Amino acid sequence: MGSKSIFSTVSSSFKYAATSYYLTDLTYNENYDKIEVTDTSTTGDGKEYKTGRAERSFTVDIMYDSSSVDIPLNTPAGLQIFFEGKAYRGTGSLYTKTITGTLDSAIKASYEGSFNGAVTASLT
Repeated sequence: MGSKSIFSTVSSSFKYAATSYYLTDLTYNENYDKIEVTDTSTTGDGKEYKTGRAERSFTVDIMYDSSSVDIPLNTPAGLQIFFEGKAYRGTGSLYTKTITGTLDSAIKASYEGSFNGAVTASLT
């Protein structure tokens, strides 16, 4: 009877390029620019706004085998985040890495990054 890796049995994961990592926590932010378009045809004393471009950033806390190579920073790749029944897919980069230690030969790390362009969000 062989052993089974926890990394292949969990429903929450972070996928960078072709490699999946065990995801323990996620913070996902989606913010749109607010562009003021108030002009002389605006009525009343209020301002008018349009929605601008979106910024989609995230922090993922992951665990991975200590024999694995760290995920590279500033290298755009396909990203997929599966967490609590939701999926976020797109292309993006990681720009901050914090390694907090190991647990039974697994590295605990936190990465911050952002998606470039559109993100596909769906239920898994």
